[in-house]
Amino acid sequence: MNDNNTPTPEQTTRSFACPSCGGTNVITTTQTQEFTYGVGADAVRLSAEIPVRRCGDCRFEFYDREGEEARHEAVCRYLRVMTPHQIRDLRLLHECSQADFAELTQLGEATISRWERGALIQTHAYDNYLYLLGFEDNIRRLRQRSQRAGPLLPRYTYRAIQITAEVQNRMTRFSLVGCMTEE
Repeated sequence: MNDNNTPTPEQTTRSFACPSCGGTNVITTTQTQEFTYGVGADAVRLSAEIPVRRCGDCRFEFYDREGEEARHEAVCRYLRVMTPHQIRDLRLLHECSQADFAELTQLGEATISRWERGALIQTHAYDNYLYLLGFEDNIRRLRQRSQRAGPLLPRYTYRAIQITAEVQNRMTRFSLVGCMTEE
């Protein structure tokens, strides 16, 4: 805030409820926050620009989903992989729903959703695959390949077995060596 107690340009007054007192007199400022990523000898210090909410009534400070996303994106930048927003933008560039993108790439729809929500960070191998999907020629090739080859997933066949007296006897006698059983 400046001298006359009004928000400065880096502050906003979007409507938020304070999780401590429930008040709506919440001011948002952007602050650089340092945090540790990793554990032990592999731990590194990262920083991110975080929107910090401060209640004008009880002075409680907090950050929310937007702050978590900023931290997640800082981790992605450190790991040199695409951020959730970049993955979503890539999918939308090709005008695909998550289901369509999953079918085209043979990635799981749940996996794509997790990457886009920031619930999971893709491996470098998958990140390279996503990078290559940024080139329209590669998307065209995948579409042509799927049309030529038919279904890319194998057709599974199942075999039913009949439970004979001999099979039942084997099942009854079966035990794993070294397993503890309750008596």
